[in-house]
Amino acid sequence: MMKRIFFAALFTIVSVPAANALSVAQTERCQVLGQAFAIKKDNVRKATQERDRLATEAETKGEAWENAEAMRNFGAEQAASADAAKAAYEEARKKFNFAEMSLQSQARLLSQDAAVFNAACARSDG
Repeated sequence: MMKRIFFAALFTIVSVPAANALSVAQTERCQVLGQAFAIKKDNVRKATQERDRLATEAETKGEAWENAEAMRNFGAEQAASADAAKAAYEEARKKFNFAEMSLQSQARLLSQDAAVFNAACARSDG
C-alpha cells in the first residue's frame, strides 16, 4: 500500500512539471504558427493587390490592341503599331497569369496552414 502511495505521489510530482513544459511548448509553438500565419496572410493580401493591378494593366493593353487592330489596314505604320500593341498585351497577360497562379498557390498553402493552426491551437471555451 505504501508503495502505491509513493509511486502515485512520484508520478504526480514528475507529471505536473512535464505537463506544464508541454503546455509552454505548445503555447510557444502556437505563437510561432500564429506569427507565420500572419506573415503569409499579408503576403496573400499583397499578391492579391499585385494580381489585381496586373489584371487592370492587361485589360488596358488589350483595349489598346483592339483599337490598334482596327487601324491595321490603313498602312504599314498602323500594322506595326497593332503588332506592338498585341505583343504588349500578350506580355501583360503572361504576367497576369503567373501572378494568378502564384496567388492561388499561396492561398492554398495559407488555407492548409490555417487548418494546422486551428487543429493545434484553437481552444474551445464552451
